[in-house]
Amino acid sequence: MATLYTDDTSKQSWNAHTKDYFKNIVFGTLLLSFSFMVLFWNEGNVISQIQTLEEAEQEVVSIDANQVDLFNEGKLIHLSGPAITNEILIDEIFKIDANDVIKLRRIVEMYQWQERQHPESKGLLGGKGTITMTYIYDKVWSSEYINSKKKFKHFLNHKNPPMPMKGKEFIAEHVNLGEFTLSTGIVKQFSNYQHLPIENFQIQGLQDISDNKVSLKFGDFYIGKDPAYNPQIGDLRVRFEIVPPTTVSIIAKQSDSDLIPYQTRAAGKIELFEYGTVDAETMFKHARIFNNNFIWFLRLVGFLLVFVGLGIIFQVFRILATVMPFFNSVINYFTWFAAFTFALTFTFDTIAAAWLYYRPLAAIILMLISLVFLFILKGMQNITKPKEKNVQQPVAPQPMSDGQRAVMVPSGHAVMVKPGLTPEAAVPIK
Repeated sequence: MATLYTDDTSKQSWNAHTKDYFKNIVFGTLLLSFSFMVLFWNEGNVISQIQTLEEAEQEVVSIDANQVDLFNEGKLIHLSGPAITNEILIDEIFKIDANDVIKLRRIVEMYQWQERQHPESKGLLGGKGTITMTYIYDKVWSSEYINSKKKFKHFLNHKNPPMPMKGKEFIAEHVNLGEFTLSTGIVKQFSNYQHLPIENFQIQGLQDISDNKVSLKFGDFYIGKDPAYNPQIGDLRVRFEIVPPTTVSIIAKQSDSDLIPYQTRAAGKIELFEYGTVDAETMFKHARIFNNNFIWFLRLVGFLLVFVGLGIIFQVFRILATVMPFFNSVINYFTWFAAFTFALTFTFDTIAAAWLYYRPLAAIILMLISLVFLFILKGMQNITKPKEKNVQQPVAPQPMSDGQRAVMVPSGHAVMVKPGLTPEAAVPIK
């Protein structure tokens, strides 16, 4: 069950707001600079990846994995088959060994306190404000140690003991595909982990690793007094997983009997890996899809960095709103809308600048799109401006000379009548 603490409300002056916004401007500027580097590097990488894959697809040679042909030395080759090893991976702490597996990993989780913070701010007239902070403490299983003494506001009643052990991964040094040996980079990509259940006999002789009882729960080690229904702070649960031998397809450079990354003339490297028996054409197709998705992911990351950076910088306008808090939400929405529009413009222009040399037509189109967003922002500004109404100025009544008089006629208007004239010949008074 979670516990809550609410601290006393702290006050913020107008000067404190100003200092905070100045820090935000510096941080927002740094985000903009970093986003520019991410976007520009990503677009340059697009060209390199396209050229690398096109060159590699033209040069790749499919071979039999069970025979090393010296004629293919230094070439880019494609091969499929079972990836196997005859090594034994051992976890010395828990005395767990796994034969003929490519990877063995130990996952350790500890039951510990976690702090969550919930700030609530309120603006006051004159630029002042208040912040009320609520601290929420939950019990969670986590593989990362949470240092309660350094990170918690109220740590006296929420102490996490030191984590006695952490997770670890064991990797076979030699993994073979037929007569070839896979590189470390390829082996690290193996991720088809399977649960390794612990047997009862494997728990013997483990009481010396902890003061608490070591037992089994769903095929995993449990270190604690009551593993069934009542976990306590500091209890551990340890799970083991393995990567067994599996069929894979590889595209890499042949160096004797080793498979290593292939350097292309386009300055890119090729080292492709997939599970199962996959032909070279399909592997290159999948590589293009993956690269395209990754490129768009980085573009999205770059845009979000620009958006957040500009949004933080534009929050400086809220300094004026702190004097009258009821304007705060209006200015807040407008600043984030402006940040969104300028972020799109900045992102498109950065991408266009990177593509200007290689694909000028695409660059020009992106620049035109960015101008459209600027016109949209300009239109929003015109909409928000109050429209001026044409009000007719009142005309002062003309003074009447001697002998003139004002007479009310049936129409309800006052008219001016000269001496000797009937009201029908009167002149209306304006």
